[in-house]
Amino acid sequence: MRYEGEEVVININYGTRFFLKSVDELEKELQTAKNVGTSEGFILSLIEEIIDTKYKNSPSEAKKQKILLALDPFPSMDIKAVAELVKAGIPINADDLVLKANFGSLVSELERINGIELENELFDANNVTKLKEQIKNLTQLKLGSNGGNQQADNNENNS
Repeated sequence: MRYEGEEVVININYGTRFFLKSVDELEKELQTAKNVGTSEGFILSLIEEIIDTKYKNSPSEAKKQKILLALDPFPSMDIKAVAELVKAGIPINADDLVLKANFGSLVSELERINGIELENELFDANNVTKLKEQIKNLTQLKLGSNGGNQQADNNENNS
């Protein structure tokens, strides 16, 4: 026999992630959590669960969505919710506000300038930190090139 005299060990791994809820159920749970004011950590975990469930058959797209989640300064909020914070007088970093308002175009520019596609990037702390720094630089360029002028233009139009 091939394994004569040796102990044969069999290890079966059935995985640790099970997709018991549909994306629709998870999105309803997310909306309810936001409406009742659940903690940011819980909301982010629901968003990650939605990503894992929605893209369970496409690991590269799931990775891209998680990188986007990490790059977004307000991942659990849409731009309207961020605008409400500004209206309420809550201080928001100008870079974060510009990044949120221009997120899609800045991510596209980040990919174009670096010749990368996020779904092919590593999803680890070092790489995400590097990508955050690069998108922050693009945001500062955008803020410097037209952020101040846009405010001046708005003031002139209101006069």
